[in-house]
Amino acid sequence: MHSEPPGTSTGSLTEQNSAQKLVVASCNIEGVKGNAPYLQDLMKISDIICIQEHWLWDFEKVDIEKFLGEWDYFIRCVDLLYPAAKFERGRGYGGTAIIWNKQIQPSVKTLDDGSERILALEINCKPHPLCIINVYMPTAGYSDSTSQYKASLDLSDVIISKYRDTHSVFISGDLNATLLDDRNLSQDKLMKAFVKENELSVHSTGSHMTYQHGSGKSQIDYFLCTNHALIANFMLLDDVCSNTSTHTGIKCDILLDHNLKISTEVKVKRFRSQWDKCDTHRYKKCISDRVETPVIITPSDIDREVKHIHDVCLAAERASVPKKLVKLHGPKWKASPKIRQILSDRKRVYRQWITVGRPGPEHPLSILKTNLKYDLRREQRKERASERIGFYEEVMAQQNSANFYRLINRNNKSSRSTVALLEKGHHVTKSDEQCRSFAAFYEDLAIPSDNSEFDSDYQNRLAYDLDLIRKIVSDTDDVLPIITPVEVACAIKMLHNKKAKDEFGIVSEHIKTAGEAILQPIASIFTSIMHLKHVPSDFKSGILHPIHKKGKDPANVTNYRGITVTSILGKIFEHVILKQIEESLPLNQSTLQFGFTKGISPLMAALIVSETISEYVKNNRPIYMSFLDSQKAFDVVAHTSMKCKLFHQGINQHIWNVIDNLYTSLSSKVLWKGNVSSKFSILQGVRQGGILSTGLYKTYINDLLLELQKSHTGTYIGSTYTGSPTVADDLTLLGESDIDSQNALDIAYRYANRERYIIHPEKSVMLRKFIPRNYTENLSSWKLGDSELSIATQTTHLGLIRSVSDDTQANIYERISCARRTFYGLTSTGLHGSNGLQPSTSYRIYSLYVLPKLLYGLETFVLLRKHIDALETYHLSALRIIQSLPQRCAKCAVYLLLGARPIEAELHSRTLTFLGNIIRSNNPTLLNILTRQLSVKSHSSKSWVVYVRDILLRYNLQGIEDLLVNIPSRDSWKASVSDAINTYWNKKLKEECSTKSTLLYLYRDALCIGSIHPLWFTVDSNIRDTRRAITKARFLTGTYMVQSKLSRFNQNTVDPTCQLCQSSVENYQHVLLECGALLTYRKEYLCELSRVMTYHFGKGMWENLSKDVIMDIIMDVTRANVVHSMQLNTEQCTYIERISRYLCYRVHSGRIFLLEKVSRGKRGPSGS
Repeated sequence: MHSEPPGTSTGSLTEQNSAQKLVVASCNIEGVKGNAPYLQDLMKISDIICIQEHWLWDFEKVDIEKFLGEWDYFIRCVDLLYPAAKFERGRGYGGTAIIWNKQIQPSVKTLDDGSERILALEINCKPHPLCIINVYMPTAGYSDSTSQYKASLDLSDVIISKYRDTHSVFISGDLNATLLDDRNLSQDKLMKAFVKENELSVHSTGSHMTYQHGSGKSQIDYFLCTNHALIANFMLLDDVCSNTSTHTGIKCDILLDHNLKISTEVKVKRFRSQWDKCDTHRYKKCISDRVETPVIITPSDIDREVKHIHDVCLAAERASVPKKLVKLHGPKWKASPKIRQILSDRKRVYRQWITVGRPGPEHPLSILKTNLKYDLRREQRKERASERIGFYEEVMAQQNSANFYRLINRNNKSSRSTVALLEKGHHVTKSDEQCRSFAAFYEDLAIPSDNSEFDSDYQNRLAYDLDLIRKIVSDTDDVLPIITPVEVACAIKMLHNKKAKDEFGIVSEHIKTAGEAILQPIASIFTSIMHLKHVPSDFKSGILHPIHKKGKDPANVTNYRGITVTSILGKIFEHVILKQIEESLPLNQSTLQFGFTKGISPLMAALIVSETISEYVKNNRPIYMSFLDSQKAFDVVAHTSMKCKLFHQGINQHIWNVIDNLYTSLSSKVLWKGNVSSKFSILQGVRQGGILSTGLYKTYINDLLLELQKSHTGTYIGSTYTGSPTVADDLTLLGESDIDSQNALDIAYRYANRERYIIHPEKSVMLRKFIPRNYTENLSSWKLGDSELSIATQTTHLGLIRSVSDDTQANIYERISCARRTFYGLTSTGLHGSNGLQPSTSYRIYSLYVLPKLLYGLETFVLLRKHIDALETYHLSALRIIQSLPQRCAKCAVYLLLGARPIEAELHSRTLTFLGNIIRSNNPTLLNILTRQLSVKSHSSKSWVVYVRDILLRYNLQGIEDLLVNIPSRDSWKASVSDAINTYWNKKLKEECSTKSTLLYLYRDALCIGSIHPLWFTVDSNIRDTRRAITKARFLTGTYMVQSKLSRFNQNTVDPTCQLCQSSVENYQHVLLECGALLTYRKEYLCELSRVMTYHFGKGMWENLSKDVIMDIIMDVTRANVVHSMQLNTEQCTYIERISRYLCYRVHSGRIFLLEKVSRGKRGPSGS
C-alpha cells in the first residue's frame, strides 16, 4: 500500500470506530540535518515518529529542536556513554530518537530502559498503556557484528519481558535483518528466532522492499507488536519525494480503546523590548512631562504615587522602545528557496515517472529522479555546513564580550522545559495545572508547620517580645532617615539589566533610562514610607519563578528553587535601606560565616576545613565532620524570631519599623510557562532574590554559630576556633571526638527546634576521618534528635569532595572529569581541531569556560607533584587539540604560541590571588590561622600556609608577614602576582625552547605568556585560513614530517632523500624553497614575497638574501624582523605572515598530492 501525499492528512488524532487513532511512522532518516524536509513531511501525517540514524553527537543533540516546532523529542546518541573531545569534528552517525506531537504530551512518559540503539516511551492509555520501542539494530559485516546484534536482541527482550504483562508492546525500527523467507543470513536467523520466541506479530510491506542499496534491495524496516489487533492501515511511504535516505519510511495506525489526554494549550506570542534601540530623548521627555515631586499626606497617597510611576514608565516604553518577537510558531528551520525548487522539481519528475508506469533504473526519468534525490541531499548538507561555518566565523569576528557570551550560550542552550511533574503519583503535563501544583507547594511552604519537636514556649515568648518591641519603636527618639536623590541614584546603579519583569511589567531599564527626572519623586516616596511607616502593597508582592536545581529530578516540585522577582521600585528601596544598615547585619557576625559577606568567599570556609583536617592528621588525632542540610532554610525563616533578632542588632528603629511592615502581609504568585497562579500569603521565610534577604538570614542564623563557639564544642587550630565553618545555611560541624561531635549536633538540633526549621536527617551526613588505631570511640552512632545520622565515606561540600581518604586526589579526578565534560559540551561551538574555530578564539572559550571548571577550589588544597602532573596532562592535551598539534610537539611551543600558562602557573596565580583576598577580608579567624601557622610550622609541614609561603618565595614576592602589615589593594596585588608568575614562566619556557632542536625556526624572544603569536592572531575569521595556519604551525614547531625527520626518528632505515625529485635530502628548506617538483605550487607566493620585500627595501634586495634568511621570513617573520634588522612595521609583518601561511599550505597540499601519485605508481595500476 502507498501513503497519501504529504499535506492531505494533518496527522492529528481522530476517532475511528469509537477508538482513538494514533498515527506512528518510522524511518531510518540517515541524518536529521540532511533530510529535514522529509522529517517535516512525516510530521504532517503522523503523531509519533520513530527515527533511526539521526547522526547527531551528544553535544549537538539540541539541534533537533530546530526542525520540530510544536513537537517534543526523546533522543540518544552514539557517544552517550563515552564522550570525548575529538581532534576534529567528525560526521555523526547512528543514534535513535522518538518525536511526538505536543498535543499528546499529557499521555507521554519517557522510559529509562534501553541504550543508544534502543529507546522506549510509554503512552498512558486505557485499559493497557502502550510501550513504544524504537530500535536501530547493528549492521552486519563487522568482526563483532553478530555479538553486538545478540546483545541488542537481549536488551530488547529484557524490555519486552518487563512491560508485556502490563502494556501493549509496539516495536518499530531498522532491524538490519529481514523476516522474508528467501534470505537466511546469520542476523536474519537471530531476528526470526527472536520474533518467534516473543510471539510478536509482524506488520510489513509484503514483498515490497524498504532499503535500496548499491548491491540491491532488502526489507529490513518493520513494525512488531504483542497484539495483532493493535495495528491497522499499514503503509509504505515510498512516494514522499523529499526523502533522501536509502530507506523508505513506514506508517501505521495504532487503535486505542479510549481517548488519550490531549493538550489544548494556546501558544501566546512573546515580545521583548529592545532597550538598546530605545529613543532615549523621547523616553526621558515622556517621563519628565508626567512625573513631578508628589504631595503625600496619607498611606494611600504612597500606593497611588507608586502606581503612577509604574504607569508613566510603561507609557514611555510604549512610545519609545521597539519590540521584537522572540517566540515564533513552527520549526526554526525553514527550507531555503533552492531546496524548495529542488523539491518541486523532484515532485514533478516523480509524477511523470508514475505516469509512464514506474520504469526501471535505466530510464531517463528514473535517472533524473535519482539525481534530484542526490542534489537535494547535497544541498541540505551544504546549507548545514554553511550555517555551521557562518556561526564559527561570527564567533571569531566577535569583539564585544557580551555578544561573545550570548553566541556561545545560545548555541548550547536547549529550549525544552519540564515535560511532566509528578504529583501524588500522577503526571501533570498541562502548564496551567503545573502552575497550580507549584503554587500549592510554595503556599504550603509559606505557612508555618507544626512539629511536636518545635519549642512552642520559645515562640510564645518571641511573640510577646515582638509586641513590646513594636511599642518601643512607636515612640522612638531615633533620627528619621531622609532619603535623598543621590542615595536613590546609587541604589539604581545596583540594579542589573536584562532581568525578568516584575509583577507590573517594570524592569531596571525603565528606571535607569528615565535619568534624573525620576530621582526626586522616588526619594520623596521613600521618605514618606519612613515617615508614615507604611510600605506600599506593591513592594510586598512578587512573582515567584520555580528554577530547577541542576542534577535533581525535574518531575519533583521540591527540586525547584523559588526565586521571587519583586517590584523594581521595591528593590531600589531595599538597596537604600541596606546601605544604611549593612554595617549592623549582623552586628556581631560570627567569623565563621562565609556567605553573603563583602570580601568573603565560600572557598574560605573550604580552606578552614582543609587546614583543620591537615592540623589534626599531623597531630595523629581523629576528626569528625558533620555536614548538615537544612530543609528549605530560606523558605521557613520565622518572621517573629527574625524581627526580634534584627531589633537587637541596634539598627535605626524607624528602619526596623519599615522592615517589620515590609514583612507583614507578604504575598506571591507563581509564574510558570506563561501561566500566573492566584495570589497566596507568605507567612514565613525570606525571599530568595530579595535584596535584604541575605542580611536578614545571616542575622537569623548567627546566634547558632555564636552558641557553638561559646560551648567550646568543636575543633581548634591553636587557640582559634574552627568548629563550625558556614556558608549561609550550609553548616559544617568539625568535632575532635565522637562525644564532642554529638554535643555540637545536639546544639544545632535544639536551635533548629527553637527556630522552627528542620535539619534533614537523610541528606545530612558524617565523615569520620583519620581514626587512629589506638583510639577508642564511646559512640557507635550519632543522632539528630531521634534520627540517626548516616555515616558516609565521601560527600560533596561547597562543590568540593570530602572523603575519608585523600580529599586532594578525589578532587583532582573530579575536576579533570568536569573539565572534560565541559570541553566536550562546547564542541558544538567549534572548540575542536582544524575544522572549527581559530585557535586564538578557541583558547578564549577554553579559558572562560573550561579552565575555571578544571581548577575550581584547588587553591584551597596543598597540591603535590603528582596532582599537578595529572592536571597538566589534561591541560596540555586540550591546548594541543585547540591548535591541532601532535603529541610530539614540544610543550613549551604548545604554551607560548597561544601565550598560555602551564597549569602550575595557573594554580599558583589562583592560590596567591586567594591569599590576597584572605588578607584583605579582615576575618579574625583566617588571619589568626595565618599568623599562628607561620610561627609554628616547619618547612616540611603540609599546612596550606607553608605551601603558600613556598610559592611566594619561588616568585620573589613579599612574604605573608609583610603582606599582613602592608595590605595591598586587590588590583595591585593581582598585577604583582601576574607579573611575577609570567616573568618566571616566560624565562623557564624560553630556556626550554632553546634546548629543542625542533624549534629551530621559532623566534623565542618574541614569545610571551599573555601574548598570542602572530601565527594565530593574524588568522582570518574563516575555517580555510585556520587550516592554513595549522599547517604552518606544524612547520614552525618542527612536527611536519619530511623524509629527513622520518630517517632520524624511525627505528627502521629510511632514506632521507626527497621522494619527489630524488635530488637531495628532504628537509623544510628543500620542501619550501628547493624541490623542483613543488615549484609550481610555491612560485606564486615566493613571487609575492619578493614583490613585498623589493617594494620595502628596493631592487636586488630579495635576490641577495640567503636561503636561511628567506626561511626565517617564511617561518617566523618576527625573527627576520629582529635578527636581520629589517624594520618591518606591524602591517607588513601581518601581510608577510599571511603569504607564508598560503605558501606552506599550498606546498603541503601539492606534496601530498604528488606523493600519492608516486605511491600509486609503485603499487601499479591494479593497486597490487
